[in-house]
This record gives sequence, structure tokens and C-alpha cells, in this order.
Amino acid sequence: MEFRDDEGEGTYFRSERTTVIDGKYFFATREGDEIGPFGSKSEAEHALLRFIEAMKEHDNYKLATSAALHGAWATNNFR
Repeated sequence: MEFRDDEGEGTYFRSERTTVIDGKYFFATREGDEIGPFGSKSEAEHALLRFIEAMKEHDNYKLATSAALHGAWATNNFR
């Protein structure tokens, strides 16, 4: 069984991170927030990848949310 870097042994339930609300796509964070809206599932999935990468690199939730919503350039412009 694989664990994330910050997880120990235990039971963890993984679920789909993208959801559709009123025809718009969002992704869920570990913190319990829904980030979006995005026009397609693909856009939401790409934004989720930007969010995760920004969290890994900067450990800054606000910055990671900006990166997800505004594109990768946001990590440089919203510091």
C-alpha cells in the first residue's frame, strides 16, 4: 500500500476530487473547500494539478488556490 508523504499507516478513503455543481466543475481540497468553477472536467483536473504543485512548492493555501484559478503564472504574480 502506498502512503502520501504526510500520512502514516491507517485507513484512508480516496474519492473523486472533481464534482459538478449546476453544470460547472469544481475540485475538492483536503481542507474541505470546493475550488472553481471551471468550464470542463479537464480544466478542473489541470487546476487541481496546479494547486497540488503549488502546495508542494510553497506550502501556501492562498497562493495554491490562486494558481489553480488563474493559471500557473499566478504562482509568480500573486506572492
